[in-house]
Amino acid sequence: MYFLLLIVFFIPQLLYAQENLPLTSSENSRQLTTEVTVLRDQTGDKTLADVLLLKNNFSLVKLPFNRGHTHDAYWFRITLQRTEDTRKDWLLSVTPATLNNLRLYTPNNNGGFTLHQSGNQVAAALHPIDKQFGAFTFLIALTDTNSTVFYLRLQTQSTSALNLSITTSATLAQANSQKKLLLGVILGILLVVSFLTLMMWNKKHHWIYIVLISYIVGWSMSLTAIDGIIANYLLPYHPEIAMLMSPLGGSIMAFCFASFSILFFDTPRYFPRLTFIFYGVMALTLLAALSIPFGQLITFAPIAMLATLLSLPAQLYISWVRAYREQSGGQAIFYGSLLNLIFSMLLLLFILGLISVNITQLLVAQMSVLAILLFSGLYQRFRKLELNQEEANIRSEIAEKLITIEKQHNKESSTFFSLVAHEIKTPLAVIDSTVQTLQTCPSIPNEQVIGRYHRIRQSIAHLNSLLENTLSTEYDNQPLHLHTEQFLLAPFVKQTINTVLPENNCDIKIADNYRCTADRRLLNLALSNLLVNAEKYRIANTRITLQAIKNMHHGQNGTLFTIRNRYTSLVNPDTTEWFTKYYREKNQANIDGLGLGLHLVQQVAQAHAGIINCDATPTPYPDQWLISVNFWLPNHNVKENKK
Repeated sequence: MYFLLLIVFFIPQLLYAQENLPLTSSENSRQLTTEVTVLRDQTGDKTLADVLLLKNNFSLVKLPFNRGHTHDAYWFRITLQRTEDTRKDWLLSVTPATLNNLRLYTPNNNGGFTLHQSGNQVAAALHPIDKQFGAFTFLIALTDTNSTVFYLRLQTQSTSALNLSITTSATLAQANSQKKLLLGVILGILLVVSFLTLMMWNKKHHWIYIVLISYIVGWSMSLTAIDGIIANYLLPYHPEIAMLMSPLGGSIMAFCFASFSILFFDTPRYFPRLTFIFYGVMALTLLAALSIPFGQLITFAPIAMLATLLSLPAQLYISWVRAYREQSGGQAIFYGSLLNLIFSMLLLLFILGLISVNITQLLVAQMSVLAILLFSGLYQRFRKLELNQEEANIRSEIAEKLITIEKQHNKESSTFFSLVAHEIKTPLAVIDSTVQTLQTCPSIPNEQVIGRYHRIRQSIAHLNSLLENTLSTEYDNQPLHLHTEQFLLAPFVKQTINTVLPENNCDIKIADNYRCTADRRLLNLALSNLLVNAEKYRIANTRITLQAIKNMHHGQNGTLFTIRNRYTSLVNPDTTEWFTKYYREKNQANIDGLGLGLHLVQQVAQAHAGIINCDATPTPYPDQWLISVNFWLPNHNVKENKK
């Protein structure tokens, strides 16, 4: 068993330590592995002459090469050989395109070396070969079949990642075209996603949509910088700006990803403690971005990357909890967080030098998939909100239609009841008129018949009052409309009393020439209810008094009606409750009524901008009270009615 483990461990090392194989005519491209050794320059000040003296200090290296963020410089010794029938001219491709300083030394005919300089610190216009072949490309020549040694020096502020390949011009040009096509497809997808996100923001103005768009912008910056598009096409003469694009884009992405998590899952509300992790990531990322122009990215970037990596488990936990609770879009964010965590762990292992992978392909896969899943989760949330809004609008429309139907129904019912009331009141008026005529007839035999006539008229008055109070539903459903006029009050009051109090148990105290300003119909309705109430609740053999005088209230002239009657009650009456709709005295259950009269009078007073109140004063007689209803109406400026 242990023997098998030793074989598994040592066989890759033996394969890696094998001798270099020469290039053959059947090869068009080769990823360099055993052809490369490396020397670490910790001071970064060694020259090629110094390195040549340390040729025995070179050691084998695994490609792709990575040593994380470091100030060190690295010298790569590349040993190449070809067969007799193989071409002489080749291209050395160095990736990724975010390396600051690259120097290639090729042997010349004088026994020395020729310097070829490239990297982000060198203007892309000075090495135009990169536009055709991509990345950092050098022309090399294998003049004979002997082994040829080249030296490549790398020093960069970005992650010291390096991948070397040697290929023919046709093969590299084709690969570069395919890579550009793939890049175009990815950027096209990101552009569509950004456009759709912008449309969602136009409908739902929320910061989370702007954050996602900013994330995509940051990823587009990094992607085009890694591919060399910015340096070669956008800023070919400004390398100092072009070299900032990739780390700046990465900082924007990290900042927006933390912001997206806070906004999407509302972490301050549901996960307040974990929210501080995202705040920390945002702060460190912002600090790293601010350090870029000062050349301190190499110091702050590892700290920001470590903080971002530590926040990923928290982000995965939050997305899992929210997805478990069936939050709309939570599952897409959960899968995105899971893939992002896996890719980030691979990236960390690569940075530590534990594994060798193509960092460019890893980043493209990680960030592109994450952007798509973030958009998918946000779009699901958006559609959920849209559906909820549409459902709310439908419910609102249904409610409005139901209200309209109800109003129409109430209007029809009111019209119907008004017609019914009119039809009922007409025969009642005829009956009342007939009874009055019979009372004046000299042929009336005795007082018993006269008493029956009074009862008939009293019942008619009660029915009229019931119709006025019960069937006038408009008083509660809409404001009363006034048609005020000025008229003589005494005849008006006498006519009202004669209608509602057939036995004439009321004493009137109104000046004959006194004029009142009010709505005749509403005032008649109010006085009728007050008189009917006084008649129903008065003590037998007592009389009602109605007084109307000129009275000033809050500096405004008006008419004060005071209606008094004696009332029996074992306790002090609470007169404030009498104006409540449908209120009836519990100890007066034998008296007919619906409890609408005083409530309706209060509505009439409010329509006139007047006031009404009621007082209960004890009398010398046991359990007897003097009830005084004060009904005040202001005088409005109207034309006098001479009728």
